[in-house]
Amino acid sequence: MTIIAALGASIFLLFCVILIHFQTLDLISRYLPRLPVPHRLWIAVIIFGVFLGHITEIGLFALAYYTFDTLLNFGGFTAPFDPTPLNYFHFSIVSFTTLGLSDFQPTGALKIISGLEALTGFLLITWSASFGYTAMKDFWEENTQ
Repeated sequence: MTIIAALGASIFLLFCVILIHFQTLDLISRYLPRLPVPHRLWIAVIIFGVFLGHITEIGLFALAYYTFDTLLNFGGFTAPFDPTPLNYFHFSIVSFTTLGLSDFQPTGALKIISGLEALTGFLLITWSASFGYTAMKDFWEENTQ
């Protein structure tokens, strides 16, 4: 039953982070042309905005790890895990970015959540790269004509 609950929670998390990501890119698209910054700095604004979106998404997964580990007992982490906010956030970063480097690993149903976070992170990072590329391509084409 824990695995089904973890899968359901993971799907809910996926929905939340995809919504956050969509809203982040939508806000950037809407307000970037209105910002009083030179067009050459648009890419920096895009990168910074997307970065903040990713940090928010990673933070949401870190909060889920904390909740599922300490409150719901869906699993845990192997030693030498110290249940601090920094460690939950660190594990979420390495999972989201598919880096996978950590001194500790998830156990129990947390494995499902971390695996789906890696897939989700990969997809959202790719979406961000495509968004940045398209935005710059459109900007450069607009300014070369």
